[in-house]
Amino acid sequence: MDDYKGLSDKVFLDFFRVDLFSRTELDQYFYPHEIYHEFDVLDFHLEHCKKILYNFILESVFEAGWVKDFEIKEKDALKMREKIWQGIQDDLENIINEYLTIIKIKPINL
Repeated sequence: MDDYKGLSDKVFLDFFRVDLFSRTELDQYFYPHEIYHEFDVLDFHLEHCKKILYNFILESVFEAGWVKDFEIKEKDALKMREKIWQGIQDDLENIINEYLTIIKIKPINL
């Protein structure tokens, strides 16, 4: 998408990158009798950052309407968010792959 609240896809992607790269070392806690799953904490962090971005996109769509002094129906805003979300998937995957090359997961036995 071109422009929402003055924001382009690049701004959405940069927004995601800041949250994702804010943690380059993750602590994975596990109990002594629990099987260690290295990617539990990583999956949580990735999904949390995606959720933050997903909500930010929706807020941006609504604010774009407010700035132009018209109300966007929720149904239309949700469709627009989905269109934007689908349009940036390849770029999100590239950012995630870049992140995977630097992330360190530290196991901590409780």
